[in-house]
Amino acid sequence: MSEAGYNQFCPVAKACELLEPRWTLLILCEMWSGSTRFNDIGRGVPGMCRHCCRED
Repeated sequence: MSEAGYNQFCPVAKACELLEPRWTLLILCEMWSGSTRFNDIGRGVPGMCRHCCRED
């Protein structure tokens, strides 16, 4: 976990700060709420850099 955390007050974000060091759970949460496009997900998960979602 980074020292800055996700800087969100969402309960899922708080759990992710403790349990998951990556953005995966927050991206899934955003998708469950209806976001399907890359830019929509990026707006819903502030602080996530764009290259976090690229395919390696």
